[in-house]
Amino acid sequence: LRIMLPYLIGICLTALAMGVQNSHRRYALPAFTPCVLNLIWIASIYFLCPRFGDTIEERIEGVAWGVLCAGVLQFVIQLPALHRLGMRWWGPVDLRHPKVKRVVWLMGPAALGAAVTQVNVLLDKLLAYWVADYGPAALQYSERLIYLPLGLFATALGTVLLPELSGLAHQKDRERIGKTVNLGLRYVQLVMIPAAVGLIVLGTPLVMMMFQRGEFDATATLFTRRALLCYAPGLVVFSAAKVLVPVFYAHDDTRTPVRIGLIAVGLNIVLNLIFIFTLPEGWKHAGLALGTVLSECIQVTVLGVLLTRRFADPDWRGVFRASLRFLLASVPMALAGFWVVRLTTSWPIVLSVLVAVSVSIVVYGLACLLLRCPELREWRKH
Repeated sequence: LRIMLPYLIGICLTALAMGVQNSHRRYALPAFTPCVLNLIWIASIYFLCPRFGDTIEERIEGVAWGVLCAGVLQFVIQLPALHRLGMRWWGPVDLRHPKVKRVVWLMGPAALGAAVTQVNVLLDKLLAYWVADYGPAALQYSERLIYLPLGLFATALGTVLLPELSGLAHQKDRERIGKTVNLGLRYVQLVMIPAAVGLIVLGTPLVMMMFQRGEFDATATLFTRRALLCYAPGLVVFSAAKVLVPVFYAHDDTRTPVRIGLIAVGLNIVLNLIFIFTLPEGWKHAGLALGTVLSECIQVTVLGVLLTRRFADPDWRGVFRASLRFLLASVPMALAGFWVVRLTTSWPIVLSVLVAVSVSIVVYGLACLLLRCPELREWRKH
């Protein structure tokens, strides 16, 4: 902790630089920047750790120094891009400037909103300790599988939507705001609905492939699989929130998502307690995941209603029709993945899962074509 604490400075400057570039619709370098952390982290394990000693306690300092270096480098590699956009390191600094005050005023509720999410996660983990000693670990491992599609697509789309929606909000173009939200929701559901179905159907082999080794045994896989079963449908609502919340931020409304988030936290606590006292042993930790998903459903529903009333109509019927098509296309995909796993039980687990996922993707694409999903054509055009 002592070595890595200055990493906070580097990552905060990195986030600021990424925000500047995103506001200028520059996304490639900011998107690549987090890869630097992973590359340096891996390199430090191979090249730095052996030089710090022979024990794990000594060698882990090599990883800490690697993370600190990555935090600095993530910011440094963005400096040329910032310079090309006109950033300079000298000149007067006026902290009383109206735009500075405006940013601080808007940032407060946004920071509180981020804290709401962290508090929600923290409460889940604390309750998981109360439920069983394996509870926090099972939730943590299942969350890793959920965040993979969420981070790869939904978070990236939300990042791109914010500057686009901000420009449309400045122009007060309600029609284009509605169309942009509609397009964003349909795009994320095109990916998230089959991802959720795939995690439900192939959850056990996926957990085995990713984690089952060493002390992570079949029992750990079972508990993680149960948590994943409840978390997986949340992909649909988690990704929808990534599209809806930027609409409020684009209109300088950072308070409404916070208020709704606080209500969702309270609801999540109530649902968690209900599931803890009603579900059988071995499923209580999964109830915590289910409570989070249900409270997020309420949050997204309220956000959608307020968005339609205040800003624009994203044509919810069109969104629901598209989601139904994606769900129908996911049925043959799920059957194909299930049978591939069944037919390849004698294969190495990695090969079996990769083949099952590949076949599922092909079947889902063909099913979308047969159902004439316009999103595929729109995706190619955009």
